[in-house]
Amino acid sequence: MDPNFELKGAVYSLAAACQNGHLLVVKELLRHPKIELNKPGTNGCLPLQVAIVQQNIQIIKELINHPEINPNAVDLAQTRPLSTCSPVFIAVRKKKSEILSLLLSHEKININNGRIKIDGTYETPLLLAEKNGDQGCINLLKEFLRNTNQNKRKKWGTRMHEVIKSKFKVSKSS
Repeated sequence: MDPNFELKGAVYSLAAACQNGHLLVVKELLRHPKIELNKPGTNGCLPLQVAIVQQNIQIIKELINHPEINPNAVDLAQTRPLSTCSPVFIAVRKKKSEILSLLLSHEKININNGRIKIDGTYETPLLLAEKNGDQGCINLLKEFLRNTNQNKRKKWGTRMHEVIKSKFKVSKSS
């Protein structure tokens, strides 16, 4: 069985299962060792993008928990406007803080991947959430950014401490 076959040239089987909410089919396809879950169908959309548009939380959870998922994937061919939007942007555009929370919990998430151009300027998810007045998404994104910046500062501080320690011999005073 080829888990990546295309149906009528429009979408391949995993994207079709996500589109139609077939959780059991999604689970079965995800068990297949040759599944290409970051592959856009000929319509340009990836399975995770489709699941987010359909707002199917269970399917999103299955996809996000798969070790091969790229939560930042977009269609580089940019065949359709939606396909160029990252999963984070789609969740923010749909004003779905529950879905955004799931995405932000993934260790490889990059919230500024796949930026979209609105009214001639590129938007970040936070700016888009603020334009939409979506306080749930705003709070999640600000918390994510705050935690990310704190972690970066901790890592930088640890590295700096190690450099200083290696360059200068610290002696104990008697």
